[in-house]
Amino acid sequence: MQRKQFERKLIQLFFEQRNLSKQISNSGYEKLDPPVQRGWRRFFVLRKDVARSDDALFFQKLLDKINTIEYSSRKDFKVKRRRLGKKIYIESEQRLE
Repeated sequence: MQRKQFERKLIQLFFEQRNLSKQISNSGYEKLDPPVQRGWRRFFVLRKDVARSDDALFFQKLLDKINTIEYSSRKDFKVKRRRLGKKIYIESEQRLE
């Protein structure tokens, strides 16, 4: 009888856990204002001397068209790679479109 009671209790706990997980997954989400950004992003910008030149508008328009944005969880934008069995960090290269 103790074993049957124990199994009934386990079944009851299983159904309770399943109901709670359904409630958690169907609870929805709330938009944050301002949204929270995790990690870092980098992109190309004009140098100060180029921005002060006569052709700054041309270069800025060109950069707006070919610029890419890269996201990373690390501030130094390094990627973990395996070399000769060791795990090392290599600088990731950012390319233009």
